Amino acid sequence: MHIELTRATIEEKPIIDNLSQFYLYEFSQYLPSLSLDESRGLYDGLPDLDAYWDDPNRQPFIVRVDGELAGLSW
Repeated sequence: MHIELTRATIEEKPIIDNLSQFYLYEFSQYLPSLSLDESRGLYDGLPDLDAYWDDPNRQPFIVRVDGELAGLSW
């Protein structure tokens, strides 16, 4: 098994945004303030997603396992 962690580019922002839905779902049981928009079936998304590319103290990463998209990290 080969695990690859690469810094997400701004062009990959939609991937980070989409994968964050899984992250938000997992944490929704611990953070009741996370709300699901039932009309769209989506969480509101990460606040300040742009900051992950603008703030040098934040870095978004994409995880691939054996070349396949597997998740995100920051």
